[in-house]
Amino acid sequence: MEHRCFVLMNQAGCDDVEASLSFLWDKKRKAGNEIDVIGIKDNQLYVISCKDRNHLEPEFINELYSNANHLGNETAVKILFTTAAPRRGIIDKAKEFGVHIVIYSFDSDKTLEQLRKLISLNTKP
Repeated sequence: MEHRCFVLMNQAGCDDVEASLSFLWDKKRKAGNEIDVIGIKDNQLYVISCKDRNHLEPEFINELYSNANHLGNETAVKILFTTAAPRRGIIDKAKEFGVHIVIYSFDSDKTLEQLRKLISLNTKP
């Protein structure tokens, strides 16, 4: 799933894409987290969490929001890349937290178009 997202973000036009990045919140306690995929396009940071699950949980959005803000601040574009169709409550929470949900239905062309549209909407002139 992460590899597919990595490839699609490159194809969507990101200038730089990295996968499986670890970072520390607190160096003393060695507390940290992992970001599945990040991309940069025209100085805009995209932070992506990949979830290949039957259903999505609210904590996935909380974690993505927290990690993205830690790495890039409020301006980071947060993307939940998933195979699951989100429930109404998840869609509402994602909107509240500014998280974009991209559903990967194993149709790479359709998913690529979703990512290109998202990137073009967030590209600064």
